[in-house]
Amino acid sequence: IYYLSGFHATLWRASTEGGGETRVSAQRMYHPKFTPDGNRIAYFFRENVWKIGIMNAADGKIVRTINYADGKASAFSLAWAADNRT
Repeated sequence: IYYLSGFHATLWRASTEGGGETRVSAQRMYHPKFTPDGNRIAYFFRENVWKIGIMNAADGKIVRTINYADGKASAFSLAWAADNRT
């Protein structure tokens, strides 16, 4: 199970079999969305301006950062296509 820590806005993973929790992201993230196959996560984050990040779900590695077209836009939700790529 993945969950977003409300206080720190970081993503965590917990096994349904029991045991400890593992932090997946050190970076604050907002509105994370998993690809249909569960391998990647898109999310909003802020570095002076709002951006979109894409990370691997398994290891938390950030694979891409996307800047908004004009640097001032704001988005409200993310969605993945069925191809897991767009």
